[in-house]
Amino acid sequence: VSMGDTGLMQMTDENGAYAFDGMPTGGNYLIFANKDKDSLNGVSTLDLVYMQRHVLGIESLDSPYKLIAADVNRSGDVSALDLLELRKLILGVYESLPQNKSWRFIDAGHIFDEPENPWSQVFPEHYSIAGLNTDMTINFIGVKVGDVNNSASGVRGQDGDSDLSGELVMSVDQGLVSENQVTVIPFYSRNFNDMYGLQFTLQFNADDVEVLDVRSAGLDIDETNVNLSNEREGWFSMSWNLSQKVSLQAEEPLFEVVVKTRKEMQKADIFELSSSVTRTQAYNGAIVGIVFETAVVEQAEIISVSPNPMSDRTQIRFTMPQSNFGVWRFYDVSGRLLHTESAHYAKGENAVDVLKRDINAEGIIHAEFESGKSKLGTKIMVIN
Repeated sequence: VSMGDTGLMQMTDENGAYAFDGMPTGGNYLIFANKDKDSLNGVSTLDLVYMQRHVLGIESLDSPYKLIAADVNRSGDVSALDLLELRKLILGVYESLPQNKSWRFIDAGHIFDEPENPWSQVFPEHYSIAGLNTDMTINFIGVKVGDVNNSASGVRGQDGDSDLSGELVMSVDQGLVSENQVTVIPFYSRNFNDMYGLQFTLQFNADDVEVLDVRSAGLDIDETNVNLSNEREGWFSMSWNLSQKVSLQAEEPLFEVVVKTRKEMQKADIFELSSSVTRTQAYNGAIVGIVFETAVVEQAEIISVSPNPMSDRTQIRFTMPQSNFGVWRFYDVSGRLLHTESAHYAKGENAVDVLKRDINAEGIIHAEFESGKSKLGTKIMVIN
């Protein structure tokens, strides 16, 4: 707290109390409160949810102080531009807000003529003393810019958004990625139910992995939802939200990350969830944590192809992880489809008999099988 041009300044104690002792009577003074640090204290994608619902007219912010907190760009209203600016802070694009301070302090005695429009008049961010003649108690109300759900704490580095209620589970499929291979890695969740939003940082070894893009899937995202500017440092951040709750099935990807790996790697080993830049959280009415697990995806497997080479017929024996419909397709070396076999196969071991008269070709035949997430391939030699 500072006293105008006098150069006097006092730090408040943990309860917000301060005092200027021995001030000459009769003087005119201006009292200011100021704090411009810890910009992310109390700020998360959950605030974007509330701000978006306000902008869309679904649920209005219900106090003049929340509206002032939502005016991130200090324009005198709340609009989609404020959401864009606050998301940049959440994603680590900004270290602080370029057009605002971390906190604003308003004279506690001020009465808003229009609480639903606090900018209809100039609200005092100082207290004016004309002719000091007695001890005075001067209070300010602190407004944490960007924090519209009142979760900011006065303790450095702590805030009320740290209390989590449950977990959102994210995963990627098992599988090997080859050296110098460009691969699309879908991210799934087995419990993405009634979610308003999420945010996180994904870390990776930048010596081994290059992140080329982050793409929409079940979640509609664009370049404003992702910060890829620090990809060479081995991290990127995401912040996504909607004004209404969304649910996705376990087999439906949330989003996709396009990577190029400089060595052979398991997909599950490429990324690690982190809160190093953007804190890892999701929102379903409460604040939930996010955990990362490897999805165990069982695949069909070929046991044998016999006889091979084929004379009149051959049999392909294979296993299924679960009962499902499947299709075998047979191609010649030019890619021309020669024959198909389809059936509903049981869990466990199965067999398909392939007749030479159905193939009606000679030489190397490519056999491909597809069922659910399983895709197999093998080669059969057909001879006279």
